[in-house]
Amino acid sequence: MWKYKSLLRGYCNPKQLRLLSSVPPNEGSKLPSSHTIQNETASLKVTAMHKPNKIDKWLLVWDKKYKTFEEVPNFVSCDKMEKARNWARIKISTYLMIGTVLGCIVMIYSGKQAAARGESVTKANLEMHRRYQEEMKAQANQPK
Repeated sequence: MWKYKSLLRGYCNPKQLRLLSSVPPNEGSKLPSSHTIQNETASLKVTAMHKPNKIDKWLLVWDKKYKTFEEVPNFVSCDKMEKARNWARIKISTYLMIGTVLGCIVMIYSGKQAAARGESVTKANLEMHRRYQEEMKAQANQPK
């Protein structure tokens, strides 16, 4: 099994590696005795499978690979899962970039409005320090 480790990608681990062949699932994982060593590797199709959790199922449905959560099978190929994750990663980063641009626009508008009212960061900082110094002087003048 470890010789197929290079086929695993993404979040799939060796426990999720499934060997798919022409042998029906009810016969177990043993190959018929008629196969030789050369024919075993030629007749097997090795696919890394991933058991999706709730988030993975949500990603597969959001990616429109499946219509509902019930339609998602117990095991999905790692390639399909990796494509769904990459698609979601791109989609989320796009939304975050749009949100950042909108936030910047709002902050620019807010800054211009404050400048029109005569407010500035420097004035606010000086006012805060003045109030702080007055409070400290008032506390120093009070008898203990």
